[in-house]
Amino acid sequence: MSRPDRSTLLGLALLVVGFVLALVLPGEGAWRTALVAVLVVPGAYLAVGRSLGGASAPRPSDGAPTVVLAAVVQGRWTAVNSPTTRVPSHGTHGYAQTWAVDLLVDGDLAAPGGAFGDPAELASFGVPVRSAVAGVVVAASDGQRDHRTRRGVAGFAWFLPESTVRAFGGMTRVLGNHVVVRAEPSPVQGVDVHVLVCHLRRGSLAVRTGQQVRAGEELGQCGNSGNSTQPHVHLQAMTGPDPRRATGLPFRFAVADLPADGETVDL
Repeated sequence: MSRPDRSTLLGLALLVVGFVLALVLPGEGAWRTALVAVLVVPGAYLAVGRSLGGASAPRPSDGAPTVVLAAVVQGRWTAVNSPTTRVPSHGTHGYAQTWAVDLLVDGDLAAPGGAFGDPAELASFGVPVRSAVAGVVVAASDGQRDHRTRRGVAGFAWFLPESTVRAFGGMTRVLGNHVVVRAEPSPVQGVDVHVLVCHLRRGSLAVRTGQQVRAGEELGQCGNSGNSTQPHVHLQAMTGPDPRRATGLPFRFAVADLPADGETVDL
């Protein structure tokens, strides 16, 4: 049996502390319930929820081929959770996110606004998101709302238990509105390349499953659906249509390498 990873151990520790506080803290006030929930809910996710959410997916093999993609957005964008900074970029191989990147319009990270702001007030919201490859749409999911932002300490404190609930709700709740395109022909010989973009704006999808698309063709618009703290484009390449069973693939843009966290790129 493999040893538990650090996230699992942290989750178990949070669970223990949460349950102990539930037993020893006096009273039944809302503050007591909130404090215990902030510890127990993320603890449950780290301890067991990551496996339910796809974190047990097979890891990619060493030497995976790098896929060259067309830019999915245009203009000047900032990267966060970039594989140029670390791998796996999102802290997990689950959902084939090993080399995924999040992109925001330059300036959105530092834009003013409260913890629970209107996502439409940020420049990324509503920007067209385009196909990174020519091919066929194998998944297109719409209908999830664009929730308010989760920024700053208060917003992130709310996001932690909220993201845990989404993880238990399944893949679609995590991805939000999304599109998966299978590259035809594949840009890498012998590899079935698929590209996922997610957290799209509700009602913005411009394609349907089975539709042929060109590289650069609009798929939808940047939104704030699913497991998202503020409007951004989550982009990843993978070996199959289902992120729960696929493995991630490294990629770069044809016009530029992927920037590191906090760096910008012109696309």
